Amino acid sequence: MPAPFLRYERIFSARSQATAAALGADGRSVDREGDGPQAPERSEHEGETGDADVTGLRLRMMMNFLATLLLSQGVPMLQAGDELGRTQAGNNNAYCQDNAISWVDWALLPSYQPLLRFVQRLTRIRRRLRVFRRETFLKGVQRAGYKDVTWLRAAGGEMRDEDWQQAHLRTIGIKFANPEGAGTRVLLLMNAGQDTADFALPASPAAGWRLVFDTASEARGEGRDAQACIQGVYRLESHSTVLLED
Repeated sequence: MPAPFLRYERIFSARSQATAAALGADGRSVDREGDGPQAPERSEHEGETGDADVTGLRLRMMMNFLATLLLSQGVPMLQAGDELGRTQAGNNNAYCQDNAISWVDWALLPSYQPLLRFVQRLTRIRRRLRVFRRETFLKGVQRAGYKDVTWLRAAGGEMRDEDWQQAHLRTIGIKFANPEGAGTRVLLLMNAGQDTADFALPASPAAGWRLVFDTASEARGEGRDAQACIQGVYRLESHSTVLLED
């Protein structure tokens, strides 16, 4: 099986990627070592800041990155310190830095308790739901009356060939079926855009979908209790990842 990761060679921390994703510049550090991440959409403050809006967005983006990592197929590769907001001061080529740039700063722990708890939840979710620990590749074809994975449009229904060609597409849903073809199904929704988006939920064989997490509310410290019977449309906040199960 593949090993999913955020960055490997010239490792870039999740916090640095989240900061870069909130920037309008090229996202590189002051020392310009290594390759910077892809230029993101949104212009925000670079470096340390006390602006709650900026730090809140960065926390949400870190949660998004870590959710996509830990809910991927294969064996996740988590860089030490990503669970507590470690950064390399924007340096993504710090293998030769035996100093504060590459060290794990445990003093970050008190400030990043929400992130640590979220990563702990993700590991429990991965352990509990076998759909994220498959032993075979996803194929997206009918087998025994179900599809192992279905890619969904926000407007409803499956993604079509022309949908994949939309350069400005920022929302997508992924429905996973149980490997045995019965039991829990999960629905992962993502909105990478700067605006809220309404996502038409597929029908659930149960009474409705149950919210597992929403990174927008998690980053604000408003982690919701499990909500059942969610049907119809789910409103995705900007830059958010949502997990539902039936």
